[in-house]
Amino acid sequence: MATTNSKNAFRTHANYLRAFASIAAANTRTRADALHATLDRVLNSGFLPDATCLNADINQAKISLQNAWGTELLLGVGERVINAEELIRLSNNWSVVQAYYVFYHATQALAVSRGFPRPDSHPKTQNQFHNMFAGRGAGLEPWTMAFSHSGPQNVPAGVNVNDQIHSWTTCDPRSQWSLAYKALRTTREDALPERERIVREEKRKNKRRAWKEEEQQRLARGRKSRKEPKFRLPRLTIAEKEDVNRRLRAHTLIDYLFRLRIRTNYEDSAMFTDGPERNGQSGVVRNDLLLLVACSLLVVELHIRLLVGSAQFSQWVTDWVSANAQFEPPIGVAERWLLFNNVII
Repeated sequence: MATTNSKNAFRTHANYLRAFASIAAANTRTRADALHATLDRVLNSGFLPDATCLNADINQAKISLQNAWGTELLLGVGERVINAEELIRLSNNWSVVQAYYVFYHATQALAVSRGFPRPDSHPKTQNQFHNMFAGRGAGLEPWTMAFSHSGPQNVPAGVNVNDQIHSWTTCDPRSQWSLAYKALRTTREDALPERERIVREEKRKNKRRAWKEEEQQRLARGRKSRKEPKFRLPRLTIAEKEDVNRRLRAHTLIDYLFRLRIRTNYEDSAMFTDGPERNGQSGVVRNDLLLLVACSLLVVELHIRLLVGSAQFSQWVTDWVSANAQFEPPIGVAERWLLFNNVII
């Protein structure tokens, strides 16, 4: 039986996902329209590279990108074969995990295509996503959206953000920005206690180290040995807490998806299975995840296509689709490249 917490959590995060997907799709109604809108936005964003990257790790870029394509394919196949409400709810527990790993692998593919070392951890990958999108400024939302200690970052011109908006407010073209920024704000706030704990542990280590140094000096002077005291975890001062907050980087969409991944894996596995109150709500969540993933991969693919060369990239797509994704109608990258393989950029 669903708990109130599961219902509330589902309602909140379904609304956050709706907001991000709506922004990514430019409020279009179908995946094809969303991809066309994303293509236009990327081409006019000024974010695309001017030339191929001579330092690109071609082999690793291919591996990471194929990992992202494969993970997306699992999501797409699920959409084709899982139709029963109960199974959609169950699959959404894994769909949010898969959506995160699409972002994880795609971010790594883009990083090595730009000549950077492959990030070898979740924090490094998330930081790289921030640097490659939000760190460059506004203009390609929701990927450039971020929330820092000072508030919303990269807010589009003409958009008013209220990150205190109730999370259950109906998502529409006006409220979606505030809902998405609230998702980023609360994600960042969730990360603060762990950062504070790390600083508190460091303070305790410093106190223990200082005691031991003092004890060594006492023993050197012939003093009697003392029993080492128990060092309690110290509290942080207001100034120290403010410093932790200031040092914590701005959080972005990939951080939010990581938050969902942790929640469904370890904290509240009932959110997607027991949380929906009406049939059909789980299907909307799945559609939003698929839409967000498809638009996000297109953004990355258009970048990598230029960084490694159009011919190289087209061969990757052709080989991978032939070996793994000969579905009708096409799924994932095959669907995107049927639409855009004639685009000259």
